[in-house]
Formats: sequence, structure tokens, C-alpha cells
Amino acid sequence: MVLGAVANRLGVRLIKSAFSQTEPPNAGALSNRIRDMATATASGDELARNLLHAYVACLSFGDLANEAVAFLDGPAAARRAIRNRLTRLASTTATAAELGDFAGRLMALNPVDRLSRTTTDTLLSFLYLHLPLPCRQAVLERWADRGGRGAAGRWLKAIGSDDTLFDGSTVLAYWRRSGDERAAKLLAYKAEPPFLEKVISELIAGVSEGWIVSRAAIRVGRLSDDDWGLVRAAFPATYAYLCAMLKRTLTSAEAIELVRAAGGGYDRRRGLAIWAIGEIGLRQALDAIWAMADELKRDDLAELGFALTAAREVAADE
Repeated sequence: MVLGAVANRLGVRLIKSAFSQTEPPNAGALSNRIRDMATATASGDELARNLLHAYVACLSFGDLANEAVAFLDGPAAARRAIRNRLTRLASTTATAAELGDFAGRLMALNPVDRLSRTTTDTLLSFLYLHLPLPCRQAVLERWADRGGRGAAGRWLKAIGSDDTLFDGSTVLAYWRRSGDERAAKLLAYKAEPPFLEKVISELIAGVSEGWIVSRAAIRVGRLSDDDWGLVRAAFPATYAYLCAMLKRTLTSAEAIELVRAAGGGYDRRRGLAIWAIGEIGLRQALDAIWAMADELKRDDLAELGFALTAAREVAADE
């Protein structure tokens, strides 16, 4: 890795030195050279990979923007090298005007092929946090308006990283409309606690993953009695975990019942419940759980059998 980095820097100096002694390279010739290096890189040529990054490092932000558009459907190594260099300059020397102009240029494109569309969105995703505020708003609207799971994922990632433009109400409306649990996760991690407290009952009833509920509850800091009941019914292991984290009283009998109800599962739900019981300090409950180990293992095997049967039935129907 160190030798590669040295080779990259040496290549930049050699190429820039050559450029300073001759006429500036023709844009088309440089694009061809980048394409050649990228093609050789795909074949495992380490020297070509070093030269590819060195050639790209010689370009100004404006030239990189031109190459990015030219290589929307180009070799993966070239697209990656150009994108990484653009991202680096965006965080160091590029001006807000340059970034805004490039983002506007990308959004004005209407590529017909899937690869070019994906590359365009990937560039916007990588540059998003460095863009001026109006551009970030336009990018969010672009992805929100498009629809589809891929665009929604980019929108959620971008808005979740943007403290200025994050809007819990908008994310909540999308989750209610789509059922996309990525939005529920974002609410649990990002929404303000007073906002979460108003919608946590809806989250408990609407998600399939207990850890989303636990994250939201811990950030709120409390649950109503009704919400405690909802969590216990839907997510026994999460209920035990929250009892430990929010200092709710739990008896040994309740703890044992929660371990039974949690099940084994690939996601280690029972393990989470047992950890919580230890955190609370219910030693007698832990002893009782160990004494019923054979029973719990039989239950786990039965649960696994039901799951395999259901999976085979689904496969047969497809």
C-alpha cells in the first residue's frame, strides 16, 4: 500500500512535469489514456492502476467534472478514480460555485441507460454533504419525486446525514405510506426525542425489528404503561432489554417467561433477554434458565422446523 501511494505521487509529478514542458494534452487524448489505464487496471495491472490515479490527480475540478460526465458509462476503475478525486477536492479546494454548477449539470442530465443513471446518482450521493444548501434541497427533491426503493434509499441516507434539512415529519409520512423500515430506523436514530415520544406507539405496532423500538425508547427515555404492554407482546427480548436500560422492575418469574417467549432465532433474541436479566441482577432467574436448557433447546428445534417448512412452502408457490 505504501509503495502504491509513493508510485501515485511520483506518477503525478512526472505527468505534471511532462505537461509543463509540452502543449496541454488534448481532452480527447487524456480521456482515451484514462480509459486505457482503467481497462488495464481491470486486468490486474498494478502499474496501470497507479498511473490511472496519477492521471486523474492532474485534473482540475472542472476537468474532473467533464471526465465524470464523459465516463458515466465507462470502466468501473475510471468511474471510481474520478469519483474519489472529485470527493476529495469537494472537501478541500473546490468552491461552492464549482460544486453547485456540477450538481446542477448532473441533475440536468437524462441518461437513458441504467449504468449512467446509477453513476449520476452515485456522484450526487458522494458529493451531497459538500453541496450548497439549495443544491442539497434539489437533490433530495429529485430522489423523493422519483420513487422506487433505490432512490428512496439515497434520499433517506442523504437526509439522515443532513442536520439542516432533516425533517422527521417528512420521514414519518414516507414510512406511513411505504412501510419502509429504513425510514423507521432513521426516525429512531435521528428524530428529536419529543417528536419520537409522540409516534413511538405507532413505531412499536408497525415495525418488525425490536432493536428499532429499543433505540427509539432509549432516546425518549421512558414509555407509557400502554407502550410497555405493546413492547412486551411484540418483542419479549426487547422488553427485557429495555427493563435493564430504563431501570424498570422485573421479577424472576417475569424474566423466565420472557426468555421462553423470546425464542432462540438466528438473531439471538433469547441471548439478548438473558443478557438483560444479568444486567438487572436476577441470579435466581439465570439458574432457573440453565435448569431448563434442554426444554429451551427442544423449543428452538421446533421453531426451526416450522421456519424451514414455511420456507419450503413459499418456494413451492413461486
